[in-house]
Amino acid sequence: MGQNIFTYNMETLIAGIMSRSFKIVVLKDRCKGCGICISMCPKKVLEFSKETNERGYYHAYPARIEDCIGCKFCEIYCPDFAIYIKPSDQPKAIIKVAQKIPRPLQEQE
Repeated sequence: MGQNIFTYNMETLIAGIMSRSFKIVVLKDRCKGCGICISMCPKKVLEFSKETNERGYYHAYPARIEDCIGCKFCEIYCPDFAIYIKPSDQPKAIIKVAQKIPRPLQEQE
């Protein structure tokens, strides 16, 4: 009697996953320009503004908002609660993820 033997071909499955984007809100009149948020950002999203706020401080602003990963380090460490992060309605990108899945090629006897 023969056995059913399957030969498998590894097929790559590409799935799209949406990466979330974030909105960075800086309350510029509350910011005193200490730079803690700038130094704590792991992706270097924030920089000092070239303009001053009402109190004469160079406030932080998001120079590279597309690089924000939403870690909220800036929000957590800001001593004046002058910055916060919230999820955006817009997806940042669609990331392609490859996964190998077996597919039967043929049946042999």
